[in-house]
Amino acid sequence: MRRILVTGAGGAAAANFVHSLRLAPEPFYVVGSDTSKFHLELAPVNARYLLPPADDPRYLDELNALVDAERIEIVHPQPEQEVLVLARSRHLVRAGTLLPRVETVALCQDKAAFAARVAEAGLPAPRFARAEAEDALREATASILHRRDRAWVRAVRGAGARASLPVTSSD
Repeated sequence: MRRILVTGAGGAAAANFVHSLRLAPEPFYVVGSDTSKFHLELAPVNARYLLPPADDPRYLDELNALVDAERIEIVHPQPEQEVLVLARSRHLVRAGTLLPRVETVALCQDKAAFAARVAEAGLPAPRFARAEAEDALREATASILHRRDRAWVRAVRGAGARASLPVTSSD
């Protein structure tokens, strides 16, 4: 039986991933970790462990201790902070990660840079503009609304529609 660690196991995306594993013909022993004991209780996994946040200096040591204790073969990081840390530190992780190059992860985690790369490749991509200040945000929103009836104001990084807002006016 394959042994896999799913980080951020208390979140919806991780739960969907675990449910997908359960549909596979091969059985998996799934260990879940999270930074919140309250989220972790919701994880549909065989074993649960608390880990410090990915930016904590203890993170890799505690993750590796868990990998050793549970004989983990693959670490599947779900929260994007952990994906980036593990992509950067894959050589220190005592299990496989199956992650792309750190440059690819960083690109995919920047919504504006990713949209630009998709557009450069000639693929359909959402119109976007990056704004660092309120005036620039108004100007960018107005430029998008010039061709559409609605624009989405979003954080450049993060998941779960954090800081996401549909707008119909640049005011």
